[in-house]
Amino acid sequence: MKKTLLLSLLLGSFCVSAQELEKSPKRITFETGYSYIRKTNIPDLSKAGFVFAFDYMWQVSGFKNKPKAFISIPLGYISVPPIKENTKNLGIGYYGVHVTHELRRDQKIIPFIGYSLLFNQLHKQDTEGRVIGHETRFDAGTYIGSRFFLKAEYSIGSFPALGKKESDKLGTMGFKLGFRIK
Repeated sequence: MKKTLLLSLLLGSFCVSAQELEKSPKRITFETGYSYIRKTNIPDLSKAGFVFAFDYMWQVSGFKNKPKAFISIPLGYISVPPIKENTKNLGIGYYGVHVTHELRRDQKIIPFIGYSLLFNQLHKQDTEGRVIGHETRFDAGTYIGSRFFLKAEYSIGSFPALGKKESDKLGTMGFKLGFRIK
């Protein structure tokens, strides 16, 4: 038993020392933009809102001269102010997991695609409490240089509530401008 344990430790340390360990690069980004509510069954909403978000990313592939892929945790907020009469202020905070795939490597302009699975909290003016829902989001964009990016988003959100037969739905399209902090 002792010989097997010693052999396992020696082989394990040899395997670890034979691998090239590389620290995963990180990115922190800030983005802001415009969100258009294209479809909803929530009454009394304006169609336009503003969004801002922070994103903490870890590179998970693309270490050997291949296009990079990142997994990240976004934290953001969408504000839909009452632009016209008889509408209410709406706010949606969101967080979750986002995956980004760059389509080229080491160019001045790098296109990318991404998708997210998010949790969100919706709160409406003059209504007590919050509704917790989920959202699926797809995006496509391009990095411009090493610090800036533009992207377009499409999302579908659902907000179930007790006592309702049908969940509230919220579909948005958005355009964002962002920059890399780190």
